[in-house]
Amino acid sequence: MKSYFLLVAAACVMSGCMTTNPSSNQRLCETTLHNYIKYRDSGLAQEYQSVFTKDATFSIPALNINITGAEEITIRQQQAIKTTKSMHMITSADIQPIEANKFSANSYFVLYQQPKSQSDAPITVFNGVYEDELKVIDGRCLINHRLVNVIKKEIWH
Repeated sequence: MKSYFLLVAAACVMSGCMTTNPSSNQRLCETTLHNYIKYRDSGLAQEYQSVFTKDATFSIPALNINITGAEEITIRQQQAIKTTKSMHMITSADIQPIEANKFSANSYFVLYQQPKSQSDAPITVFNGVYEDELKVIDGRCLINHRLVNVIKKEIWH
């Protein structure tokens, strides 16, 4: 019996059953973070804008970018995709409650970029962290503040 208990306890620890289940709002926010990636690279302005609150802020200190408002954030996205091919990926996301209907999230990302006009141009690779504040409004989780911290930038030839 003792060995059975130890086996079950070990299986529980290895499978992560000590972690708590995410709330339905946390799952909504996880979907939003993944939709951000999908919509950012697809170029669909309306869908991209739909992941932000109306008064959202978006900052990338390494590139001296500070934007306020979902509409302005979308305008920048539309300008960027005219000249640059990009592929974003999230490698992990940690979403934590702050208060009722408000969450923080840290998501590690990789971004590949290349000028559209030069298929043989070097590829720029950014590694970093999205630091987000998200709000659940009317059953939707939206990005209210996004700080993009670039950890590493590489040029692939």
